[in-house]
Amino acid sequence: MHSIIRIHSIVIIVVVVIVIIIIITVKPRLSERRSCELLINRTPKTTARALIRSRFFIAKAASFRFADGTMAEKSGKRKRTVLSIEKKLQICKKLRNGATATDLSKEFEVGKSTITDIRKSEDKLRSFASKMDSTSGSLKRKTMKMASDSVLDDALYLWFAQKGSQGIPISGPILIAKALDLNSKINRDQQFKASSGWLKNFQTRHGIRQLSIQGETMSADNESVPDFKSTLSQIIEDKGLTLNQVYNCDETGLFWKALPTKTLASAKEAKAPGFKVSKERVTILACSNVTGDHKLRLTMIGKAKNPRAFKGLSQSVFPLWYTHQKKAWMESNIFQHWFFNEFVPATVKYLSNKNLPIKALLVLDNAPSHPSSEHLQSHDGNIEAIFLPPNTTSIIQPMDQGVLESVKRRYRKKLLQKILLADDPASEDPELGVIEFWKSLNLKDVMFLVANAWDEIPPSSIQASWNKLISPCSDTSVEEDTSVIPDMLETLGSVPGCSNCDEGDVRNWITMDANDQGYQLLSDDEIIQSVVECRTPEDSELNEVEDEEAYTEQTPLPSHSDALDMLTQCLSWVEQQPETTPTQIFLFKNLISVAARKRNSSLKQKKITSYFNK
Repeated sequence: MHSIIRIHSIVIIVVVVIVIIIIITVKPRLSERRSCELLINRTPKTTARALIRSRFFIAKAASFRFADGTMAEKSGKRKRTVLSIEKKLQICKKLRNGATATDLSKEFEVGKSTITDIRKSEDKLRSFASKMDSTSGSLKRKTMKMASDSVLDDALYLWFAQKGSQGIPISGPILIAKALDLNSKINRDQQFKASSGWLKNFQTRHGIRQLSIQGETMSADNESVPDFKSTLSQIIEDKGLTLNQVYNCDETGLFWKALPTKTLASAKEAKAPGFKVSKERVTILACSNVTGDHKLRLTMIGKAKNPRAFKGLSQSVFPLWYTHQKKAWMESNIFQHWFFNEFVPATVKYLSNKNLPIKALLVLDNAPSHPSSEHLQSHDGNIEAIFLPPNTTSIIQPMDQGVLESVKRRYRKKLLQKILLADDPASEDPELGVIEFWKSLNLKDVMFLVANAWDEIPPSSIQASWNKLISPCSDTSVEEDTSVIPDMLETLGSVPGCSNCDEGDVRNWITMDANDQGYQLLSDDEIIQSVVECRTPEDSELNEVEDEEAYTEQTPLPSHSDALDMLTQCLSWVEQQPETTPTQIFLFKNLISVAARKRNSSLKQKKITSYFNK
């Protein structure tokens, strides 16, 4: 009996094999999946299940369904694919560009649910990736696991980035020693051991490819310049860019309230208790393309979120973009915000008006306040950034070839002219008027003066600043105003209390912030404090700063009716001046019309209000 059953089973298996051969040879267009389904459903279920369990069917029939609706036993599993952060970001980008989850799941060999999960975690992925220093770190990582001690990790990396910006290479042993030093200052885990494994993980987290073997300070790196120039030219050619589509930006500090030390204002202040030279500063960022016909509006970083000087002033009339940081320094989050909310929209608008392809390249230096190029890309990837080689800023960065210096010289020249205009010859004490003007100088004045100085930079100067990076770019050289010091001395001679200024005093004044790069080099204690404060919610109530308290009370705004009367009187004066142009008269007439409409509107509202009060 048993032998009969055994023979019967062998016969069934032979028949099954013959059926498989017939299906494959007779119906080549029939898929393997359908072939196996037919085979399974044409044999007894017990026999089919036995076949599925066999090694021959394990891969083919793992997910088949029988004719009665029951599932075949799932013996095989799809290979588990773990995507890197780079690929996850690529998926997010493709989803934004209209790709479907089905297509992406096939392309990256993952399930649709994985694509959906990646879509939901896009913000977390971008936030994590933005903290990486370079592409090498975030491209290879597959998880978003952070350091166990994030304060120590952030503080050490900030110190490392600062040293890199100064051209000081850091070796592995130096980094380990600094980690132990910072750990002791933060009073963290006393059992912390900066092992070689910890060092490797630190490098991976922050995308540090290679640490230096020796720690000698680097001077300007002339050797890497030719290679970078060749690389940049190749990128411009490969991407099909014109010089209109290549940009550079840079930051610098501006001591906006400082005057020559021998002016009367400075002399009197020096006699006051607790005097120190005024170094109230802001950071300004300037950006332009190679041709100089697209100069973006300046960015100015002050200390106060809402300076008192801006009270009542509509942001629509700001000649620049203003933002704030506790010490008026550039930071990576501010720069990233500027890139996506200022640079990209302005560039897209400019290129559209020029009928040029919407793609551009922004050339940057390696300042620690600049995020990595991976995080400076428009959503479609057509507007992106590239970094200059380390320690070459002073050699080839366009904005550092006299452009920012010229902006600050022009600002100071305009400041002196404004002081001179503030002098009232009829005053019994003209010197007192100058001092009062200096004390009342505020960020609103600075904002308009420095924006005007930037507007006056000619395109020829911008073009010439690229000569060391893209050649030949211009036949001219960067504007060097050799008459600036004599002109300033002449102006100072006309300002009451400033006649004692000499050439050395003026020269020191116009160069006093020349080494201010717009970002702060912190001590160890300041680094720790900065990292800790980043984890503390900002209190907007306390975000008014010392220099704002020195401002005088703002003059009450005139009514619409008063403004109309004053504008009408001004127009009468303007029309009688020989320098007046028709455009200026049209401007005044438009302002008068605006004031008249607002006055009439307010009168109507007053009448309605009066009616209801009765």
